[in-house]
Amino acid sequence: MPLFEFQCKNCENIFEDLVLSNEIPKCPQCQSEKTEKLISRPCRNKGAGGSDNDVSTSSSSSACGSCRGGSCSTCGS
Repeated sequence: MPLFEFQCKNCENIFEDLVLSNEIPKCPQCQSEKTEKLISRPCRNKGAGGSDNDVSTSSSSSACGSCRGGSCSTCGS
């Protein structure tokens, strides 16, 4: 099952969940079923000898650019 990022339309909480293709998860914060799947940017981790060009960049301080602060389960930042 793939990991997707969702946002709750009720409380605006952003969360990740493992779901089947048509499954819509409940918000873990408010239990609302009004959630929307977000489109996340892919993240590539630098391997040995990698350069800064190996990682997607954005205006945020995270390594992959898809993080919204805090820890990122996608890239580990």
